[in-house]
Amino acid sequence: MKKTVATTAAFVIVSVCMLGNLAGVSGADSGSYRKWTQWDSRWGSALLGESGGTMKEIGCAVTALAMLVVHSGTRSESTFDPGLLCNVLSEVGGFDAAGNIYWWKVNDFVEEFSYVTRDSFNENETTAAAKAQKIKSYLDSGHFVAVSVKYSGHWVAVDSVNGDTVNIIDPDSNANTNLFSSYDPDGVITLNVFKTSVASRRDTGEYTVTSETDLRTSSGKYYGSVAKIPAGEKLTVDDISGNWGHTYYNGVSGWICLDHTVSGGGNSDTGSDPSGYQPGKYTVVTQSGGLNYRSGPGTNYDSYGTVPSGTAVTVTAVENGWGKISYAGQQAWISLEFTVYNGSEQTNATTTPPSSVTDGSSVSGSPEGFQPGLYAVTVEDSLNCRSGPGTEYERYGALNNDELLAVTEIQDGWGKISYEGKDAWVSLEYAEYIAPFETVPPNEIIKGDINFDKAVNSLDVSLLKYHLCLRNLVISDEEIQAADLDGDGKITHGDFKLLKELTVR
Repeated sequence: MKKTVATTAAFVIVSVCMLGNLAGVSGADSGSYRKWTQWDSRWGSALLGESGGTMKEIGCAVTALAMLVVHSGTRSESTFDPGLLCNVLSEVGGFDAAGNIYWWKVNDFVEEFSYVTRDSFNENETTAAAKAQKIKSYLDSGHFVAVSVKYSGHWVAVDSVNGDTVNIIDPDSNANTNLFSSYDPDGVITLNVFKTSVASRRDTGEYTVTSETDLRTSSGKYYGSVAKIPAGEKLTVDDISGNWGHTYYNGVSGWICLDHTVSGGGNSDTGSDPSGYQPGKYTVVTQSGGLNYRSGPGTNYDSYGTVPSGTAVTVTAVENGWGKISYAGQQAWISLEFTVYNGSEQTNATTTPPSSVTDGSSVSGSPEGFQPGLYAVTVEDSLNCRSGPGTEYERYGALNNDELLAVTEIQDGWGKISYEGKDAWVSLEYAEYIAPFETVPPNEIIKGDINFDKAVNSLDVSLLKYHLCLRNLVISDEEIQAADLDGDGKITHGDFKLLKELTVR
């Protein structure tokens, strides 16, 4: 048996709270792009065109731009990084003589990612709060933003905006995560705004080619073709980078544009919607952290904004894979492809954005029944996580209802978890115990029973969905055997579809 940090909990040891609170389109990456720096040894010595300047010296804009490309879900970390972007921009005339970047040239390399506009703050937008709201307005409309700081001396990528707090990804230092606490607000002057045409994250699995397409050496039309694949061919896609999927054709490895394919198979029919979804309770799960909620059931409808990853919603109607919800005072629709089904709705509660938070009360002694393991948050809004086991400790952030937590230690009614790379504590008064870490596999493995509770249900579906979304988790041989419903030795979206069929019969 392969050794793991935990068996059942391995699927969710990096739970939804670790995904961040981002805006935009879902990606499928581990999040290591957040740790990229311009001085990384892999590309720090790369030259910016013919300027003579290196990435380490003047490559903040290139690095910030690369971060946004992956952050938007347009490319994945497996096929894209700042060094590659720098080299291609140098080839296509993406820098001036001094090494300043021509932002719009990114589209020569990443055709789905486009420069929209350059903007600045007017005389009525001089405060940090006003600047935060302007940035937020771009994120809420589905755009991605790079911001100049130090009076245009440095560039950072915008992660998200929460109130007056602008969260950033800084090419110079991973420690700088808050725009206005890291840099003088007066020196925040210019925005560069981008958009992506990648509407939603694709999944690995079986695809059928609908029109002749090229098999390319990597993800994008910039790369050369190694073969032509005719319409009607059925292919297995084992990796995703934006609209591109990695596959093999006649023994040759390459990437195809999935716009020229349809996903093979489909979800089972629940009797109400051909997509297989049904009304009930769902949790938003996106790697980029935000899911558009729209005026109708499709990407052609206007977006009202984004629902943060980890938010629990109640779906009252389903149409072609879209669910109707009430959110932020709007009757709206979300794509259920980026959610986890949590069960049928038992109440008529209306979903609201995560705004008010609670800690629970610190109690003396360890309450009977609390133990390390897998927990789910059970508050109506959100639950504070703190630097220590009590309300007197520093607040790190908040967790949404139904988020899954891996609690490794108990103290005075509080549970220790990992939150954004740090040790943190939550009150277990507002969390429900789900499963232990050390679950002993039974002598007989039941297909679909991933948590080994001798039942195949929605919890197993949730665990498999988290594994497929995060894609960087280690699981045991027994868990693979239980989750591999199609018997191909791999855990793919095809297994997820089969598991959903089992649970809705």
